[in-house]
Amino acid sequence: MKLKYNSWEQINLQTYNEIKKIVTDTDLQDIDKNAELLAILYDLPVDDIYKLKVSQIQNMLRESSFITELPKPKKISLKHIVINGEKYNIVTDISKYTVAQYVDFQTLVKKGDEYAANILATIIIP
Repeated sequence: MKLKYNSWEQINLQTYNEIKKIVTDTDLQDIDKNAELLAILYDLPVDDIYKLKVSQIQNMLRESSFITELPKPKKISLKHIVINGEKYNIVTDISKYTVAQYVDFQTLVKKGDEYAANILATIIIP
């Protein structure tokens, strides 16, 4: 089995949200959390993870240990960012927002991290 993700840099926002949901789920036991995380990190069905031997699981957990460390944010320009070759301006001065952008931003911030992509869409403008 091959690890699909070797570092946080390879994990997109959607996958991060899936991981966060698992980690913060208070109903899941640790063994179930590990199985769900390994299923994501190795791109396998969770049922396949439960069929593995304990030694295999231990090796997989060692290989994917980066997941236990918080991702380190990269420093970016506060004026613009380039994503897939496209340049986007970053609006950091809320007074330059339209009323619609401001209302969207305020509404989405209250909803939490799972709306991070939507929040970014209010401040990163093509």
